[in-house]
Amino acid sequence: MEKDELDAMLERDVAYLQRNIPPDDIYLFAQNTLLATYLLAYEVGRIVGIGGFEKLPKITQKCLKNISWFKHNQEAGTDVEIDLNTNGLV
Repeated sequence: MEKDELDAMLERDVAYLQRNIPPDDIYLFAQNTLLATYLLAYEVGRIVGIGGFEKLPKITQKCLKNISWFKHNQEAGTDVEIDLNTNGLV
């Protein structure tokens, strides 16, 4: 996927979220999505092993790293900044 395609998809998907998830529910939705992604990544890791992640596209590696880093800090109760910049990864 090219960067401009990814950017367009991101804008479209954010607009969809804005229309369909009430502001009061966005954090619950985000937490449910984070948990599902974390569990999926865990299962994929069990199947492909740690080295298998290195074969994934760089954008996928970054997303999985962000999720893991966020979850680690969430469990520790420490604040964290997540780098959402995708420049150079697609």
